[in-house]
Amino acid sequence: MTIDRETFKALASDTRVDILKSLGERKKTVTELAESLNLSKSTVHEHLKVLVKAGLVKRIDTPNKWVYYGLTWKGFGLIQNNLKKIILMLSVTFVSFLVGVYEVARFILRGEPVREAFRKIVPEVAEKGLPPAKEAAEYVFPELAHPIIGLTLIGIGVFLSFLLLRMYKRIS
Repeated sequence: MTIDRETFKALASDTRVDILKSLGERKKTVTELAESLNLSKSTVHEHLKVLVKAGLVKRIDTPNKWVYYGLTWKGFGLIQNNLKKIILMLSVTFVSFLVGVYEVARFILRGEPVREAFRKIVPEVAEKGLPPAKEAAEYVFPELAHPIIGLTLIGIGVFLSFLLLRMYKRIS
């Protein structure tokens, strides 16, 4: 990201940097900003004009006539520097979903080995009692690992998607 003259001017004031940090939490009105920073509304409004002109903050008009201010992508990148994190999380989420679905599908499509393993164990249980745990594990666990891994990866993908959605809502 390149920083132009307007951005430098906007960042030259500690108050404007504080406003950016406050808006990094969520969208806020002038009143909310003034109260949280212990400034007058007019002072906050003047600083917001400079930040909007620099493209770091955007004005958000709502149907109920409330005016909110929130960070633009440029402002978010300066304050949070999370763009790389977002891209990495998005990539990991995609790969996690893809591998998870693959592993679950592999288990479903290859259901015969699992049924075969249970067919071997059930007669042994009927004839000799319970087979040794080691033998049972050799039959069943390798095949059950695929859906367990798959569902775990899908769960990780869902969790990361939730985090990405929260991050996106905070800046849009």
